Amino acid sequence: MFFLRKRFLFTLFITFVLIFSLGLYVYIDFRNEKAKFAKFWNNVLNKTYVLSKDRKNIFKVIKSLEYVCNCKSIIFLKKKFMNIPPNKADFIYGEYYVFGKVNPNILDELYKVNTYELDKFKVFISLPLYYEDKNLGKAIFILEYVPNVSEYIFLFLLVSFPFLLITFSFIKNEKNYLREFNFLRYIFERIGEGNFNYIDLLRKSLREKKDIPEIKKLKISIIKSLEEMERKFLQMSKEKDFYEKMAFYDALTGLYTRAIFSELAERKFREAERYGEAFSILLLDIDDFKKINDTYGHEVGDKVLKKLAEVILSNIRRADIPARWGGEEFLIFLPKTNLSSAVKVAEKIRKAVENAFVELAGGKKLKFTVSIGVSSYRGQKSLAEIIKEADVALYEAKRKGKNRVEVYKKGLSF
Repeated sequence: MFFLRKRFLFTLFITFVLIFSLGLYVYIDFRNEKAKFAKFWNNVLNKTYVLSKDRKNIFKVIKSLEYVCNCKSIIFLKKKFMNIPPNKADFIYGEYYVFGKVNPNILDELYKVNTYELDKFKVFISLPLYYEDKNLGKAIFILEYVPNVSEYIFLFLLVSFPFLLITFSFIKNEKNYLREFNFLRYIFERIGEGNFNYIDLLRKSLREKKDIPEIKKLKISIIKSLEEMERKFLQMSKEKDFYEKMAFYDALTGLYTRAIFSELAERKFREAERYGEAFSILLLDIDDFKKINDTYGHEVGDKVLKKLAEVILSNIRRADIPARWGGEEFLIFLPKTNLSSAVKVAEKIRKAVENAFVELAGGKKLKFTVSIGVSSYRGQKSLAEIIKEADVALYEAKRKGKNRVEVYKKGLSF
């Protein structure tokens, strides 16, 4: 009877030790995991990073994240968006250049990491890299932590019944922790897709009475960071629209710039060349524009340029491509327009300009005229050749007295 009681007590003791050790291990392991996770996202989301196609800037951003989070990273960058020599990359993985010291055999596993994944002693975070709404690739951050055996032993020796109660309490709340982490992971996945509407869902979760204090603090920190990211994102979108407009359109007239016109018109030229379609070019020049500037000043000259742009836009189709070619010269690409129709459009614009005016100080009206050269596609080998012909025709219009439309004919020259 005593033996059975002793064995029972021994079994009970061993069971207690095993349960205690297991609970202690889960507690320390989970605590480290939570701390690493919270530290990583607090640091990442409390900063705003602006990526560019400049490889050095991207690596600078990634290195700063590594420093802040005390982790290492593997970077996947799409070849088609990055101007990087292949020999500069550590590996080539499909359509990606890969940078980072890693066993190439695990590249498949690393590439499949989606937002947040947990291994026994590692935490993987996937952060997409965007620029102007283009996905350049992604960076995989690897946070490693090594169990501290001395800490285990120290805690094991010091722990007592009160700590056991705390451990049991923690295990009891384990489901709540996992639920909250799964919820946060879901939010991060949606934010990673660029959907900031889920911030409201995160705010709503703060009103739950059973929310764990540590998780609540983490949520508050994340919300503040996401709000700042959203603000910066909107600011970047506005700046993008502003600079895009500056790159595409002439600041004074609102017409296409010469560079953009050349790109758009070249595409149309190739289409016409391939399918045998007609198109025409109009080259306009304001008559005696230097005299206008000298007499009334450049401010009035700018008003004349704006007025001409308005007249052009009012008398062409949406499919036509108008541009400020340089100074007081304007160029119009008329797709699917033969020579006869192009002349009609040119005359329509010339007459509209003749009837237009710019209002001066004191209510005076300044009228001006334009000369227009016209050339059409007849199988020429380049767009530049057609524009040159329109330029020759424009010169002929100037020579014959200005305020007129001239068509390019063989034999004309400067």
